[in-house]
Amino acid sequence: MSNSPIQEAITKKGMSFDQYLETMHDRDRAKWEDSYSKVSIPESVEKILSVSTRPIHIVVFSADWCGDSRFGVPILAKIADLNPNLHLHILDRDENIELLKMFKMNGETRVPTVVIMNELFEEITRWIERSALGYWIRYQTKLKFADKDKEEYVNALRNLLSDQKQDLIADTISEFQALLTKAIVIVNTSSKLNHS
Repeated sequence: MSNSPIQEAITKKGMSFDQYLETMHDRDRAKWEDSYSKVSIPESVEKILSVSTRPIHIVVFSADWCGDSRFGVPILAKIADLNPNLHLHILDRDENIELLKMFKMNGETRVPTVVIMNELFEEITRWIERSALGYWIRYQTKLKFADKDKEEYVNALRNLLSDQKQDLIADTISEFQALLTKAIVIVNTSSKLNHS
């Protein structure tokens, strides 16, 4: 049986969170480490994710220059730290663009793209770019500043995202929890996987 393209990419180029940090320039690494240090996973999420008894692969296409990656990937890393059956594999977007094209959203590649897979590297579900709240904030800001210049819009968005950072973290954790809970239930109850 041949490996899937994702499995091959992970084998050749996949990185843990710490390995990924080592590829960054010091300034970028410091920002990512700061993001990671500020994430606190609620105990209720820890309890739910602790029931995973089979391997789940969390494959993340990321770019160190991307603010959405810098926000979301450290949250996933903290979540993956909760259970040894949650395997986080980070693939650099620029080195894996052809593979990333398999997971387009609205016709475009975006980062981070998170693909949650079973132990056979079959896709269960995915999450792309940011949480629903993150999209909503950007949409509302764009509407409000439609007739303003780009710099004014960017500054307003940056301030609003900063003001709502804790809500954005909670929303992102909640979305990851929902997707991983779904994956855990599917994997733990799959007759295909339980008999392999």
